[in-house]
Amino acid sequence: MNVINEIATRVKLKESSKTIEKFFIYVYLHQNLSTKSLAQELMLPVPVVTAIKKEGMKLGLFVEKAGIALTEAGLHFVHIELNYEGIDVELYKNLLFNRGFKNRYINKLEQRIAHVYDGRPQVNVTLDQAFGTAKTAVKRAVLCLENFSLIGKSVLCVGDDDLVSLALSFLLRDLFPESTQAKARIVVVDVDPSILAYISEVGEQQEFAIECYALNLKQPLPAKFLTAFDCFFTDPPYTHDGMALFLSRGIDALKKEKGNNVFLSFGKKPLEENFKVQQEIIRHELSIKAIVDSFNEYHGASLLGSRSQMFILESTEGTKSLIAPDCEYENPIYTREIKPLERRYQCKSCGEMIVMSTQDKTHFRTIEQLKSVGCPKCGSCVFDLMNKAE
Repeated sequence: MNVINEIATRVKLKESSKTIEKFFIYVYLHQNLSTKSLAQELMLPVPVVTAIKKEGMKLGLFVEKAGIALTEAGLHFVHIELNYEGIDVELYKNLLFNRGFKNRYINKLEQRIAHVYDGRPQVNVTLDQAFGTAKTAVKRAVLCLENFSLIGKSVLCVGDDDLVSLALSFLLRDLFPESTQAKARIVVVDVDPSILAYISEVGEQQEFAIECYALNLKQPLPAKFLTAFDCFFTDPPYTHDGMALFLSRGIDALKKEKGNNVFLSFGKKPLEENFKVQQEIIRHELSIKAIVDSFNEYHGASLLGSRSQMFILESTEGTKSLIAPDCEYENPIYTREIKPLERRYQCKSCGEMIVMSTQDKTHFRTIEQLKSVGCPKCGSCVFDLMNKAE
């Protein structure tokens, strides 16, 4: 990567150095592009593209014939240093530049791996879990690819009950069908041991190199995670404090350079609350690259209308976490910590009354937990909801 930084320094690039990496990839995919065409593709001024081209030529990485092309040394750099060796170029090009193909691919991959997502452990609503669909996970994986944050990168999933880590791995396998080497580092941190166990189990079956770590994000990140990642995904609790905590922990894990991506999924709120969400993002000094409404779909999640928006964010020179990386976080972050809920269920078989509370650990905390255990008196798993109160 020193080549990237060297060219960026020589050109005095104001944009992120990732722009130069993208320059290499576009030339790799479209040999003999004209300077003007490349400037249009990269949305850069022609003089900047010309300067990058000239510095790359001085280093023996580019050559200009009918257009800009890679030399043998440039091709080696893309294959080895950027980790593109063995890629299915046609599939990659179609995913990046052919919208119709991309949508068809997403649907096909969703169908192929739907059984994996159907096999997830029971949802834990006390952790604000609402499982994203298989299609949503695939869309997130392709989004990561489109933003040049996957191949050769370190990706962190800050919570992963939506199994984005698995979708990323399936996508990489399609892109590198003959490769036996990992083309990205994928790491998951989550507080739910059942989710981690499931990802590990599927990962082992599929021979994916996904790293899973149990972590309550109210605790500081382990030192080995700090400034170690090129991007992160997070679909945090539905609360403002929950979002702020997950964002801050993810930012602690990002490499300290501008242009790194953050993929934040968060429910659409009324106008004023939505504005506060955007203010929170700005307080972390993240740049909002795009907001895609209804990008994510969920099983359940009626509070969100079963959908949420995707914020595509980029780090800036000033990006910072607002929670000290070495401190524990004490505020409640989950919906039912802030608004405890009590329900009473009556067993249909024997009439036994059972209390369910999201706050009191002496009671059942979710209906799923109650059904899995059964009525304490007769063992039946069929209940009527009698009342609920916040």
